Amino acid sequence: MDSIQTFYGLLTADPAGYAREQLSGNEQLVNVHRRYTTYIVERSRDASVDWKRLPKHEWHDRYRDDTKDVRAVLSKRLTHANSRDTGARLLTTAIPFWVEFSLMEECRQLISLALAIEVDFATHQRMALYAALGTSLTGARGPVDKNFRA
Repeated sequence: MDSIQTFYGLLTADPAGYAREQLSGNEQLVNVHRRYTTYIVERSRDASVDWKRLPKHEWHDRYRDDTKDVRAVLSKRLTHANSRDTGARLLTTAIPFWVEFSLMEECRQLISLALAIEVDFATHQRMALYAALGTSLTGARGPVDKNFRA
């Protein structure tokens, strides 16, 4: 009886780790990651559109809990060569998360990384990244010469 309680205790201690272990080496894990990424990209697009039309408090209530998911997908996608394009494109729609939650230094780091990657951005995406870079530099470091070049 005691071993059953220990087993369930391990499951509740790290349920995500347990799920990864059960799916590792399995095509299902790749599919889970793909669906998760697709969901977060769509959610980020919705947040970007809603950012322009919803009152600030309503936007915060709706998207506050998505920040950690956006971070997770960005960290995975921007650092793996075969998915950098997806990560960079997600970043162009995820800028409202960093601006609204005053995460300017993190925003600056991610945008700098995305701009350093060889990704063929559409003109409006590149412009949005440079505008966000300028905003993040001003927010994170104040008005310094480097900000004016962004």
